[in-house]
Amino acid sequence: MWINRMVVALLAATLVAGCSAGSGSAKQTHPGQSGSSAGSPVGTGGSSVTRTPLRGCGPLPTSSGPAAAVATVRLTAPGTAAAASTIQVQASLDVAHDATRIITGPSSSDVLIVQDGQVVGRSNERRPALAVPLQLQSGRGRLLQAVPTSVVLSGCPSGTGPGDAQRSPLPAGDYSLVAVLGYSVDSLNGAADGGNAAPGAASYALVSEPVAVTVT
Repeated sequence: MWINRMVVALLAATLVAGCSAGSGSAKQTHPGQSGSSAGSPVGTGGSSVTRTPLRGCGPLPTSSGPAAAVATVRLTAPGTAAAASTIQVQASLDVAHDATRIITGPSSSDVLIVQDGQVVGRSNERRPALAVPLQLQSGRGRLLQAVPTSVVLSGCPSGTGPGDAQRSPLPAGDYSLVAVLGYSVDSLNGAADGGNAAPGAASYALVSEPVAVTVT
């Protein structure tokens, strides 16, 4: 009889141990399964894409130096063009009366894209470091060789690569184009006409009035 009781007791103990082991395995949670919703990446739908703010590329200059009293730069450009397109522009000089000779330079001249008073793009033409003498003679519409003749309607060059490949197209909107003619006073001018400064000793600029352009 006592043998039967011992067998029953052993069977009961075995059943209890098996139930405990089963309940423990049911509660086990793998780290990869716990909180899976919190660790899931945030959806990247169209609403999550934001436009990068336009980066500025330098201050907007103003006309300066002795030539600013007698000479004015004018810029001609299309009124509408597509983003990232290349447009042709033309800068000319109006001179009120004869004055000193100046030395202009492609390396210091530019065509700027402006919005809300900030320079947001500029011509990316290669401009050699040449000296181009220019006699200020009375007259209108003299073409300026030193100023770029085209500009791409894209943002500021990033400086990380050649050409326009590193520039982003301008967002659609209203902008202005401004021509900048960099110059210095010719040292060969007489002191009477203000030419006592050596080339490169002082750098000046003639800046055109802004010309409106709509980017589509």
